[in-house]
Amino acid sequence: MENNFKSYKKAANTMRIFGLFLFVVIGVVIYFYSHYQKKKSLNSLAYKNIITYKEDFSLPESIIKNLSSPLTEKQPTLISYWSILCEPCFLELKKLNDLQQSGYPINIIAVNTDLKKEDQAAAQIVWERKSLRFKTLFRNDLDNTPFIQNPNLPQLPFHLIFNKKNKLSYEVKGSVEWNSKPIINLLDHL
Repeated sequence: MENNFKSYKKAANTMRIFGLFLFVVIGVVIYFYSHYQKKKSLNSLAYKNIITYKEDFSLPESIIKNLSSPLTEKQPTLISYWSILCEPCFLELKKLNDLQQSGYPINIIAVNTDLKKEDQAAAQIVWERKSLRFKTLFRNDLDNTPFIQNPNLPQLPFHLIFNKKNKLSYEVKGSVEWNSKPIINLLDHL
């Protein structure tokens, strides 16, 4: 009887050691898989915030007519919505400025969404201090185009990407690495 007890105890210890070994091996595999896997494509979860736009929607005249310089033909146009109260928006504007400075052929327009006059005034001051290389439009620059005045934004930062024919191609929610290879490939195919 005592031999059976010792053999059960030995088997239980062996099972515990095997279970611990298996737990460590699975943890190591998960770690390496999550840190050393291939870069994700646009269809993966990394870019789930990019939505293909199917409807026929053109770049509004209220945007085009308020630009200090005309849109460059044969280039996509990116409209970025931002607010003085949105901390991630400032990081996004810097990324867009880096994209513009890299010489990538794209028209970038920032649209401020602040409603209160004091927030708009603060946003204009901040914009002037940032010295970004693209145009921003404030609410008083725009006519009453409902989609531009109140586009029903799900979150900020929010972007609209128009193709070279000024037709809306993508909506982008949240922050994006604009200089990343998948995004540049997406913009190249507009």
